[in-house]
Amino acid sequence: MSYFSEYVKASTQIAAADFAAEAITSAISASIEKKDRQDLLKTLVFVTSYKATLTRDLKKHIVTIMKIIDEDISVFSCEPEIDGIYRDLQKMTSATFFKEVLSTRILREKIMQMYIYVLFLVSRLNGDKTLSPQQLYNLSLIKKQFQFSRQELGQCYSALAKLTESDTDDIAEELEMLTGDSAMRQLMKDYPDLVEGDTVACIGQDAETAGVSEETLQAIESLYHESVQRVSEKDYETRLIFGQRRPQLLQKAIDTYAKEAAKEMPLVQFDESLMNNGQAGVLLTSEKIYLKDPFVFASVPIRNIVTVEATGTTIKVNTFSLQLISISKNAVQELAEFLRQCVSILESVQRDNAAESEGGKKTEIEKLYYESLKRSGNATYASIVLLADLKPDYVRKAISVYAKVNVGEDVILLFDGFGDKGNNGFLLSNRKIYIKNGTIFSKPVSIPLKDIKTVTTNPKKLQIMVNDSKIEAGWLQKPDAVEELASLIQQIIPLAMEV
Repeated sequence: MSYFSEYVKASTQIAAADFAAEAITSAISASIEKKDRQDLLKTLVFVTSYKATLTRDLKKHIVTIMKIIDEDISVFSCEPEIDGIYRDLQKMTSATFFKEVLSTRILREKIMQMYIYVLFLVSRLNGDKTLSPQQLYNLSLIKKQFQFSRQELGQCYSALAKLTESDTDDIAEELEMLTGDSAMRQLMKDYPDLVEGDTVACIGQDAETAGVSEETLQAIESLYHESVQRVSEKDYETRLIFGQRRPQLLQKAIDTYAKEAAKEMPLVQFDESLMNNGQAGVLLTSEKIYLKDPFVFASVPIRNIVTVEATGTTIKVNTFSLQLISISKNAVQELAEFLRQCVSILESVQRDNAAESEGGKKTEIEKLYYESLKRSGNATYASIVLLADLKPDYVRKAISVYAKVNVGEDVILLFDGFGDKGNNGFLLSNRKIYIKNGTIFSKPVSIPLKDIKTVTTNPKKLQIMVNDSKIEAGWLQKPDAVEELASLIQQIIPLAMEV
């Protein structure tokens, strides 16, 4: 018998089969492990009393919830344990508390089960008009740390509605109003002392800061659930993680191979590490996709992604190949398709955001650039034809080797012609184009943009001619890619001169 059915038998006589969250409760074992009970009790004490006074009335509320899983419990029998937990809390930050509670938790069903009990307690406090700002803030910390998806929250609200014989939508509306981002911002504004000394923080940016709408998050979350259902492999479901539902694994990924993701919004993680510790795999954020295995350590901006494909057990993003041995070939194919769909959504968001942002010649140049990437359909093209801010280290190398850029010049486009991190190719600024080919006898050339009369190609030799100066473009491999780059140069030059 599940936790809920025990409560139902004692309190409401609602059959367990009637629960909207039957999928959750069926996964919980009949007996309650000691660790589960302790974690639940700790969490109930946390939400009522972290940075607050633990009164006897609050203890009674906590014990009422605990009676759902232990009919014989009483305030008298449980009070010493509650007091001990409360004393320990006074010495902890919230980050320490969650690290302890979440450290051994893998099953999402158990975390959701615990959250439903917490919501039940909060609803009782709210009904008694005794819910304090501190308790509301503590609840928001729990919600943020557990990183529930919208689907999971829906299951929790449905289960709580059954427990309290209420309407699910009414429950959801009330709790989302109490714990939503805007409500929390207002709460912290009205009570700034709530967060004093508190070390809990969401890893990376939140949705609003990252420019990712709730609609976008829902779309990606829906794709996630559909992907997991299509594959029906335990390893795929365990290793593919939506949002920040496994904060320790996410932090490991950021520390190991995705340091820039700390400033972005994490959306999807695939953990390929042998020890399930997050140190290898794929991390998709609002801005980039990060890849790590023993042979690959790479990141690709969303708008620079041309191809995401799978061959056998290898997934390939542009020119970077990642070997996946933890899941089947079919699952690798599904992961590639899932990531491709997510990237498509994020590209659309970025285009819309760019259209709404301040205009200007640079914005027009960026638009031309990304349109060129898509037309090329060439992963190599995307990896060596770069807007300057995408690879600042390559730009610095080009400036130190061959592009003697003057003060006040604005670098716009870089062609890493030999794939050697900026040593050769061309650099285009708002004043000149600087050219350096990777041969012994090649000398750097610079041409003022106002003096450029022609930009032509020699498709057979994979070359671009700017006036009489040659750009070796053999690394593009295909004549149509060379033509595309020449066309891009022609389109950018008049705009660059106005930057």
